[in-house]
Order: sequence, then C-alpha cells, then structure tokens
Amino acid sequence: MAVRVQPEGGPSHWVDGRVQPSSDGSFTVAMMLPPDMPTGPALASIVNWWEVAECPDNASCAAAEGSFEVVPPQISD
Repeated sequence: MAVRVQPEGGPSHWVDGRVQPSSDGSFTVAMMLPPDMPTGPALASIVNWWEVAECPDNASCAAAEGSFEVVPPQISD
C-alpha cells in the first residue's frame, strides 16, 4: 500500500512502505522520509485504504492514519 506523509500545515509526500493492517484497523509502517521533510508534527496515512477496507454504507469508518513527530537525526561521535 502507498503511504502519504504530511508535515502539519505542509505539502504531502508519497513514500513507499509495507503496511500490514491488524484486524482492529491499527497498522505500523517503516518508511524513509524525504530529506526535505521538516521536523515537527506530521501525519501518515494509507493512500488506497478504501480499496481494501470493509465499511458498510451506513457506517462511519475511521481513516487509516496516525500522527507522529519528525525529529532531527541523532549524530553520535
């Protein structure tokens, strides 16, 4: 599945990532962020989630997304 990452208030980026949603809808993904991604709050979401999600027409289903914090790389001596 494709993953979109977006800094808070900034443009979105598409990155590759392998996503395995759990039966409860939660998911984890490992991805390489673009070098120009600013530090601070951000959002990751599965782009094509609705192609595989099962959501009844009369239901309100949650999007497959989560917030995270982009931090500067830790450089060790």
